[in-house]
Order: sequence, then C-alpha cells, then structure tokens
Amino acid sequence: MAQTPFFNGKNVTLIFLRDSKTIHFLAKSMSVKENATLAADDVNGEDRSRFQKIVNGYDIKIDCYMEDVEQLKTLLEETAQLDTRTQPVDKGVGFLVKPNNATRAAFEATGISIDDWEWNLAGRTDRSMLTVPVRAQRFDQVPAV
Repeated sequence: MAQTPFFNGKNVTLIFLRDSKTIHFLAKSMSVKENATLAADDVNGEDRSRFQKIVNGYDIKIDCYMEDVEQLKTLLEETAQLDTRTQPVDKGVGFLVKPNNATRAAFEATGISIDDWEWNLAGRTDRSMLTVPVRAQRFDQVPAV
C-alpha cells in the first residue's frame, strides 16, 4: 500500500467569523497552542506530587498575507465596537483541514478575544503581513461540510 504524504499549509483553510460576516485570512502560517496551568500538589506522606493540568483556553496566532484591507477593516470594526461599550458580537475562527487521504476535519475556536494585532507594511518587494493573535475559550472539532 502506498504511503499517504503528510499534509501541509495548502491543506488548511482559515476563516474568521464576526457578526455573521465571513472574512478569509490568507494565512502564511498559523498556530494553535493550548494554554494551561500545571499544578503539582504535595500531599503529606506521599513520595510524589499529584499532577494536574487545568486548561485555561487556547492561544492562536495567525500570520497572513494582505490581498486587500478587508481583514484590517474587520479588526478596526471590532475595536470600534468595543469602544462604544455595546453588546459584543459573536465571533470565531474556523479551520478546515483536507489531508491527502480524501478525508476532511473541521475545528472552531469560540469565545475569542482578538489581542494586539500588528500590520507590517513591507518594503518594495516584500508582502504586507498582518499578525493576529487570538485567545479562545474553546477549540473544538465540528462537522466538516
């Protein structure tokens, strides 16, 4: 049986959802990291600590190319909405993974906070990049359609 090649960035699509609006982030790279507190409780008479991991959430970092300024406008809309102190809108980040074995998997980050993003205005031959760090309360598998 032939070996299936490992999947890479071309097999992953990333979208940002904000208030029923879909924004495509043209990601150069992205990462999802579990944010957890590690505990070691020492109990009298036991020769080892009792370990525990308490998941706080997930740290997501997206470095994306800028084909236009739609992503930047969406981030500014989010800041303006926060400044008005009105009811927050629903937002999330979706990942669709299509490995090289004819399967699909989808993941969704919810309960997100957009942290201090950075717009890198490049030189003459470089591409402008947008770095968007996000914290999410949840990162779950969802049905892939």
